[in-house]
Amino acid sequence: MQADLKTLEKIASLSKLNIPEEEKEKLLADFNKMLDFVAKLRSLDTAGIEPLTSMVQEMNVGRVDEVSGQLPKEEVMINAPSVKDGHFSVPRVI
Repeated sequence: MQADLKTLEKIASLSKLNIPEEEKEKLLADFNKMLDFVAKLRSLDTAGIEPLTSMVQEMNVGRVDEVSGQLPKEEVMINAPSVKDGHFSVPRVI
């Protein structure tokens, strides 16, 4: 499939793009190269090939969460601008 200037202008209009006249021919050539590439991809036989979710074979290995190094509540509350009943007090947001 090859696009023409009319198709390019319609796509530009739908995309709300203002393409200067002097760039339309070059953009059309690039657009047609992309369409040719997609046509080549469509011609490949992909039967039996599993879809990829990632190009990387490694798995994300997380660590076990362990509680360690807790600060005493009183020490943490020293830096709070406002404390009420042992909790941080913040302005009401509605």
